[in-house]
This record gives sequence, C-alpha cells and structure tokens, in this order.
Amino acid sequence: APTTVLCSMTKAIRHGILIKGGRHMETLAEVDAVVFDKTGTLTMGHPDVVDICPLGSFTADEVLTLAAAAENRLTHPVAQAIVRAAQERGLMIPERTTSDYTLGLGVESIVDDKIVLVGNHRYMAEQRITLSKKIKKQISDMEDRAVSPLCVAVDGKLAGLLSYTDPIRPEAIEVIQALKDRGVKEIVMLTGDHEKVAKRVAMDLGIDRYIAEVFPGHKADVVKDLQRQGYKVAVVGDGINDSPALAFADVGIAVEGGTQVAQDTAHVTLLHGGLWKIPAAIDISREAISLIHQNWKIISIPNTIALGLACIGILGPIGATLLSNGSAIIATLNGLRPIMGKPAAPPRPMLVLEPHGVRHDISENGGQEQRFPVLEGELLDIPA
Repeated sequence: APTTVLCSMTKAIRHGILIKGGRHMETLAEVDAVVFDKTGTLTMGHPDVVDICPLGSFTADEVLTLAAAAENRLTHPVAQAIVRAAQERGLMIPERTTSDYTLGLGVESIVDDKIVLVGNHRYMAEQRITLSKKIKKQISDMEDRAVSPLCVAVDGKLAGLLSYTDPIRPEAIEVIQALKDRGVKEIVMLTGDHEKVAKRVAMDLGIDRYIAEVFPGHKADVVKDLQRQGYKVAVVGDGINDSPALAFADVGIAVEGGTQVAQDTAHVTLLHGGLWKIPAAIDISREAISLIHQNWKIISIPNTIALGLACIGILGPIGATLLSNGSAIIATLNGLRPIMGKPAAPPRPMLVLEPHGVRHDISENGGQEQRFPVLEGELLDIPA
C-alpha cells in the first residue's frame, strides 16, 4: 500500500495535483458530493465592470473613483475589477484613510473626508441606506440580465450603481458532467450573488442545486448538512471566504490561483490545468485504491495456498519462500503502475460560456489563442 500511495501521489503531482496525504486520497476516491464556490472557482475570477449608473449630482467617473478608492488594495476579485476599471478610464484614485471590510457584504471607507460604502443591497440595508422603489427595480433589471449589481453610497445617500459580470470557466460545464459520470450524486453551487444571477449560472452549468446570497460562515453549515445525510463531501474553492467550508469538508480542494489561506486549508491543491484536475484527482485516487485491493489479493491468495500446501506436506520451505517472495515482488511492481503510464494528452481548445448563455471561441479573447488542458486516455478511463 505505501508504494501504491506514493506512486499515485507522484502521478498526481505530475498532472498538477498536490494531494497532501494518503488518507485524503482514500477519501477522495469515495467522494459522492461536491460543493463549489462560484466566484473564482466556477467562474474565471476576473470580473469586469460593465455599467455605471450615477444618481443625483454624481457623475459616472465620480461614482467609479469613490468606489475604487474604497476598494483599493483589497484582494477580492470584484474589488480588483472596480480598481482596474477606474485605472482604464485614467481616473486618479484618491487614498482612503480607514477601511472596514465585511465578508460577503461590502466595505466602508473614508475617502476625502467622505464615508463611502460599496456593497450589495443587504449591506446597504444593514447600513440603513434607503433604496427607492425605482432603484430596487433597476437592481432587479440588472439581475434579469445576469449581471451582478453593487451599490455605492456617500455620506449616507446612494450615489450610484455598478454592475459587473464574471465569465464561466471554459471547462466548467464538461467538468460538472464528468463528475456526474463518476457517480457524484450531489453537486451544489454556493454564492453570495443574487438569486437570479445564481439561478442563471447554475442552469448554464447543469447544476441542479444552488444556494444564493449565502454568507461565508454559512458555507460550512451546508457541508455539515450534506455530511449528516451520509455524503462524502468535497469542497472546491479559492478564497478566504471558502476556508471554513474547506476545513470542514471531507476533502477540501483549492483551485489554482486561490488565496494562500485557501491553499493552506485545503487537503488537495490544483497547481495548474483548471477544473479538469478535479475528475483527474478522483480517477487517480480510485486507481490507487483499486491497486491496493489488487495487491492485497496478489499477496494474500498465494500465501494462503502456500500455507495450506505446506501444512499437508506438498510444499517445502524453499517453495513456500519463493511463492511468498514472488507474490510480494509482483505486488510491488503492480503498485508502480501509476508512474509507468503514458503522459497526459495535450490540451484541446474549449469554449467560454458567458453568464447570459452566449458561447464563443476562447481564441477570440484578445486575438490570442488560449488552450486549457484536458486529461484524456488513462486518467478518464480508469475503472472505479
């Protein structure tokens, strides 16, 4: 077993998968429920600001500048998208003096002696910022278009709305189907996004169950609930928000490019290659468990026969020794199979699926062809 586990972990590393121990490999082979974070895991994690709606006396540039100042130097993908949008417009981003970030809701900062709030409608309600019926209708219309709205308030009054989109990872749809093909019975998407946006993304991906507007601390509760139902749960995430769920999962999986906290908390880290490494990791783990069972039979059956033959005098000590050692050698060689296979197949082009359901060739992105690795051959055909 140690030889098989070590060789399987080596094979995983070669394919860009870091499995932090044999027991995690054993658990991964038994996974039948997978919980995904949405932003940065099922999506690209590089959102773009698509619309700015100023209110009152504010201009679009003023709303974006204040929002960027409030969000500046925060590591959340949406915060970085707002700052990037301001920089692309050539706006000067002022320094903030204080900042208070609430996970899953928003941020409060002091910018040029103004109290600037940036967050979702729940955060505005918590901060007692009044949203008129017209504004609520505007937010609802944004959600109908599968874009995510953010509110910007200055000194207690709403100054404007921002909206952003985050494209779905090109491989996500096929990976979800690949997990179903491997017997994963329950796939759940968790997001702090609004119900309409979450529903559209889940439908596009073929995910039947999703939970919208979930707080970071509640993600772990979803994991515990699945475990109480008897599932072996894997959680896939990338950010600080996902760390509690990663820790409580039977197997926590951190995707490439995730925060250091997520990678330290997870039991499995995807080093490169995108979400395709998840079914590949399951295949490698199941192959390892299958080989361990094979090796047990290779060793135990000949030794049992040898013991019986020796007891009735048919097999002498030398023959018994040869049979015992021979079976051990065969089992060891069998355990080396994971590192003796052919290398992963070359990557193949994929399609990007935008949140609103429009598909396009990813090679059109900036005029540069991009390819995402897909493991084929022995990894996708390994028997359970």
